[in-house]
Amino acid sequence: MGSRSKPKGLIDLALSPWALLPVVGCWSGAVLFWATQPKGTRMTIFLAVAGILLGVGMTATLWILGAGGVDPMLARMRQQLRDGLESARRAEPRAGSREAELSGTAAQTERV
Repeated sequence: MGSRSKPKGLIDLALSPWALLPVVGCWSGAVLFWATQPKGTRMTIFLAVAGILLGVGMTATLWILGAGGVDPMLARMRQQLRDGLESARRAEPRAGSREAELSGTAAQTERV
């Protein structure tokens, strides 16, 4: 019924916010520096290369540390949540709740 979690690939890690934010930040700084300081090409090149290296470094770090793996405990908790929601969706309404509404009293809670 639901989609199963699968391990993330290298592309997923490279396109994660942790890898993209340093690249975008450094490249934005390089463009701004290039636009405001026409003779400052060394700083522009430095920021562009630093952005690429930071992005590659973050991707490698996420890959080495296994940030894309499936945590067994988290997968079990998700399955329990799905099972609980599915059983609640299929549950029949409590008997007597309509009568309690009509009489103005609260319906009794079921004990598990």
